[in-house]
Amino acid sequence: MFKVGQEVVCVNNTPKDNRPETIIALGLLKVGQTYTIREISDDGLAIILEEVISPYINRLGREMGYKADRFRPLDWNKWAGEVLEKIAEEIEEELLVESPKKN
Repeated sequence: MFKVGQEVVCVNNTPKDNRPETIIALGLLKVGQTYTIREISDDGLAIILEEVISPYINRLGREMGYKADRFRPLDWNKWAGEVLEKIAEEIEEELLVESPKKN
């Protein structure tokens, strides 16, 4: 599904349990943030990110990754559209705040 060097977007950073290490590790991720895949587990179920260094090491001494299903591939066209839409909304809000009220 994913490949090393691919840019992905976090879609879920909600812990599925209350273990402190899970909460801490997932707290490093931000939903909607773009990340680059540095490494993929042999089974393809976990990815390690360029921008986030996990504080946890598995029993083989390797950095633990995040479940791949917490991410989606970055769609540059969709991303650009979302960014432009957000900018347009911010400009509109700013114009509404700055426009003088008519009586």
